[in-house]
Amino acid sequence: MQSKALIWLSVPFMAMSALYLWFSICDVPIESRGLPARIGILAVSVSQAIILSLLSYLQRGTHGRNQ
Repeated sequence: MQSKALIWLSVPFMAMSALYLWFSICDVPIESRGLPARIGILAVSVSQAIILSLLSYLQRGTHGRNQ
């Protein structure tokens, strides 16, 4: 289950990397980069919080069962 959560955790980072790559290729003015950057940081942090919370919830109570 951890590997699936880590894959989904990487999706927002990949999306933000693609956005910044597009910014650099298309030479987007610096003034118009502010809002997408703020939205991107918010999207990454919220998705991290959700995925890590779900992962900790799924792992709760399973310590010691597979030993």
